Amino acid sequence: MNKILVSVVLPVHNEAVCLPELNSRICKALEMITKDYEVIYVNDASTDDSLVLMLSFNEKNNRVKIVDLSRNFGQQQAISCGLDSADGDFVVIMDSDLQDCPEDIPNFYKKILEGYDVVYAVRQQRREGFLKRCCFWLFYRILNRLSHIRQPIDSGIFSIMRRCVADELCRMTERNKYLAGLRAFVGFRQIGILSNRGARVNSSPKNRLPALLRLAFDAIFSFSYIPLRIGTCFGLIGAFLCFCWVAFIVILRILAYFNIIADRAMVRGLPTILVIQVIFGSLILISLGIIGEYIGRIYDEVKQRPYYIVKKRIGSFSKTKGLDNT
Repeated sequence: MNKILVSVVLPVHNEAVCLPELNSRICKALEMITKDYEVIYVNDASTDDSLVLMLSFNEKNNRVKIVDLSRNFGQQQAISCGLDSADGDFVVIMDSDLQDCPEDIPNFYKKILEGYDVVYAVRQQRREGFLKRCCFWLFYRILNRLSHIRQPIDSGIFSIMRRCVADELCRMTERNKYLAGLRAFVGFRQIGILSNRGARVNSSPKNRLPALLRLAFDAIFSFSYIPLRIGTCFGLIGAFLCFCWVAFIVILRILAYFNIIADRAMVRGLPTILVIQVIFGSLILISLGIIGEYIGRIYDEVKQRPYYIVKKRIGSFSKTKGLDNT
């Protein structure tokens, strides 16, 4: 019987507090599935003792491997690097802050053996602040409504996929990736299962508001043209209102000409004109900003800069494509 290799990809940035517990729990969970596994930590330029801890894991267990990036590139880039490095017949992607529960991996594996190609976690409970939970709830539903591809609701990166799906994700060369969306884009047979979001061991979140907003923009602008059409709608609505306003002025002129109303009634409309100018000036700037977001992403694609750069690899990697200067 052929051996089945399971790979786990974890992006790491300053997670020294939770890495020992994380590594122990992941290895125990994987040993419930198979003795043939690999845990790939992608060090995204951590400034704490994360790399030292990962090196100690590798010394004790050669199935633990490390890819050390040359600088901090970001979570999506680190995950892409791990996918390019993974050899497994099945590949698990998860966060390294213990919010994704390692004990769910065997459940994911059992489900994927039923014939599915992707099994992803549907978060039924978040242990974050009320405002942040509301923002996440709103984001997933806006994205699903705007996207031309059905996006799974309340689902992040935590998932297990077959080799064929991982290979397709590795083929995606775009520079502004939203991997959860790309996972939906590639298709295949997918299913979500409920999973509780664990508490963050390190209370300091790595993804601040600007980073979360950028990821949200990447998700929306990568999978929808509707924002551009919103600009067109602004223009059509503005043209219609301007036409109505011109018609209103003409009617007032006619009424004033026949002395039905006084000419000074025309002066009273000046504040309204100023308000309308401010509103439509703002709408024009919003439309230009939306266009700028798309143009900026086109610019990133044209430059073709490396998506990530590997400084060093620790462990045995049979895959070399995409590991250096990719």
